[in-house]
Amino acid sequence: MSLRERVASAWQQRNVRVAVWVIMGIAVVSLVGYLAGRKRGKGDQTSYPKGSSIPDTWVADVAPGIISGLYVALEGWRMNPAPKINVFKQLLAVTDSQLIYISNEYNHQYYAGSTKTLLQLIEDEFVGFQLGDQDNIKIKQDVISRMRALDIR
Repeated sequence: MSLRERVASAWQQRNVRVAVWVIMGIAVVSLVGYLAGRKRGKGDQTSYPKGSSIPDTWVADVAPGIISGLYVALEGWRMNPAPKINVFKQLLAVTDSQLIYISNEYNHQYYAGSTKTLLQLIEDEFVGFQLGDQDNIKIKQDVISRMRALDIR
């Protein structure tokens, strides 16, 4: 008996047909659920200053590391402020256009279809208590002030 004949004979059995239709139904429902639940849009985006440019090598080599570092340091619950302060220092070291790029890309990757933004995430981050961690609080406030000055939302 050839493979074709075995498949044809198996198809004649009702339980095989039902199983195939159930599997196909589950696949269709899963696909529809995925497409309906998928984040749409780009997230909140900020316009770049006129005449600004960002080197392609920086976008390809440096920006992904900063963006993933932001995600690791800021998403979730952490009491240790050191990783947060390290990425905040990176944000203070980049140019205005690069900071806008990071914010736009972060919002696109992690907050597409949402009203939350990187700026809101940074504002909500715990970096220390008022008395003992003045340097950390100042660095966080410097990042927030700079982002607001650039009209990053």
